[in-house]
This record gives sequence, structure tokens and C-alpha cells, in this order.
Amino acid sequence: MLTAVLSLSGAIVYGAADFLGGLAARRLGALLATAIASVAGLVTMLAALPVLGGAWTLADLGWGALSGVIGAVAIALLYACLAIGPMSILSPLTALMSAVTPMLWGTLVGAERFGPLGVWGIGVALVAVVLVGFVPERGAVRPSARGLLLAVGSGLAIGGYYITISHTADASGVVPLVANRVVSATVLFAAFGAVTVFAAVRARSAPDPGAAAGAGSSRGAARDGG
Repeated sequence: MLTAVLSLSGAIVYGAADFLGGLAARRLGALLATAIASVAGLVTMLAALPVLGGAWTLADLGWGALSGVIGAVAIALLYACLAIGPMSILSPLTALMSAVTPMLWGTLVGAERFGPLGVWGIGVALVAVVLVGFVPERGAVRPSARGLLLAVGSGLAIGGYYITISHTADASGVVPLVANRVVSATVLFAAFGAVTVFAAVRARSAPDPGAAAGAGSSRGAARDGG
């Protein structure tokens, strides 16, 4: 019963985060919205650390840091695809890919095996996403190829995050998540700064249409006067 309650609570939180993150990405951009979300997550983890605790080991910190890099890519892709929309299609597709990825990893690399019910569940989920996205309806918003690729990429990266964080010890508690948030926030703010600087340099080096038009007018006036 507790497992079901925790699973349902996690699904509600993830769903709200997807929706609000997509809205934030439309206003702020995917990188900045993801970076701010990482800082908010870091504050939450630091607040929970004294209560939940955890053992500090280099191995767990390393796995947490690696998951931070993968998670930064995953959430940036997620917010980017949700900003494109439609959320009702791309969000379930991302969730499906994020669930299938660790399942396939456990089957191919680990000792886990799918039962008939698991295979049936994945098939039903795939059919559901296809039906939601492509059932004919007048005025329905269809996902673009770019949005679909971003959603699939985000789902694969989220699955990679799950795989990476699963290598941490149970005794580590929330310590790997603290390392995760520190690294992801650093990576995302660095990426946002680099993109901003690149855009500014590109804007300065681009020719000014107004200056070019003014120069053309001056040359025309000179010819007319001559």
C-alpha cells in the first residue's frame, strides 16, 4: 500500500513539474528554466539532508555527479520539447521512453527478465501513445518531428539517469542527489552563459540592416545630385 501511495505521489509531482516546466521554458528558454529548477532542487535536497541523512563516499558522489550531467541533458530536452508541444502527447512519450530504457537495460545487462505482463504493458503503452498522437480529429495539434525527437531523447536520458543513480548505495540517502543538483545546476548555468555570450557576439558581428539601408540612400542621393 505504501509503495502505491509513494508511486502515485511521485507521478503527481512529476506531472506538475512537466507542465510548469514547459510553461517556464516558453517564457525563459529551456536552459534557463532547467537551471533554475536545478537550483530549486538543490535547496530542497539541502533542506532534507539533515532529516534523511546519508553516508558520504566518493563512489556515491561520483555516481551522483554523473547522474547530474545526464539529468541536466534530460530535463533540458524535456522542457524544450514541452515548450514546442503538444504536452498531452510529448509528455507521455517521454515518460514511456524513460520507463522502457531502464527495463531494457536490466534485461540486456542485468539479471532481470520481462514477464508476459511486462511485455503486454509496454505494448499497450506504445499503442496508447500512437493513438493519442495520431488519431484523426479536426483541429487536433500534431507533434512536429523536432518535438518527437526531443521527447525521445529526453526519455532516453531520463532512463540513463535512473540507471546511473541506481548504482549508489542504499546508505548514501540523499547525498548523491545533492551532488546531482550541484553538478546539474553548474552545467546548465555554464551552458546558458555560453549560449548567451555566443548570441551576443553573433548579434554584434551581424550587419546592421538600418546602416546598410542608410548607406544605400546616401549613395542614391549622391548619384541624383551628380
